[in-house]
Amino acid sequence: MGAEPAAELARVFLLDVAAAVRTAELWHPVLFVDPPDAAGELAEFIAIADARAQVTGHISLRMLLGAAAEFSLEGCAPVILVGSDLPLLTPAHLHHALRVLRRAAVVSASAPDGAYSLIGMHWPAVALLDDPAIAWSGPDVLATLERLTRAAGLSYGLLPPLADVDTRADLEALRSQLRERGDGSPSVVHPRHTEEALARLEQAGRIRPG
Repeated sequence: MGAEPAAELARVFLLDVAAAVRTAELWHPVLFVDPPDAAGELAEFIAIADARAQVTGHISLRMLLGAAAEFSLEGCAPVILVGSDLPLLTPAHLHHALRVLRRAAVVSASAPDGAYSLIGMHWPAVALLDDPAIAWSGPDVLATLERLTRAAGLSYGLLPPLADVDTRADLEALRSQLRERGDGSPSVVHPRHTEEALARLEQAGRIRPG
């Protein structure tokens, strides 16, 4: 779809994810940023004051050290990690994850491509985030996570699917979900920034009409 509309969608997805994370008072929100020199700018942009540089390296190392940084802070456990491409994330997803973590050591939510879009745990488990058996970006990431968790003798909880947006097909699925939710019900949480951006892109002819 081109760099400009893709960047616009990344921007609004981040805004809606941040809004969901900021809404509840039960956790301390942290933003891990790459490139490091953008931390201050992004913290101001999404109103999450605690912004830190990501380490360089593979996604597993970034996640592991991000989780470890939180566990090192007194009272910051359990830890839940989410990415910035989850425009349908709501506070309810995070509350649900916290409830599951009362009885399970690890919790995750499945993504459409066989990976996971959310992971929570009570301590930074190296075996679950940096094991060579995990074929990142492959279709078996979630299944491997569950196998590794149970092999380590840890209890595991699985949340309902939560879709991230990696591909054009994912974007079309998101638009379909938003149309289904567009009933104006006050009980439905709408990703306002994402919906507005999609309307602008459609009006500009950058994406086909819904």
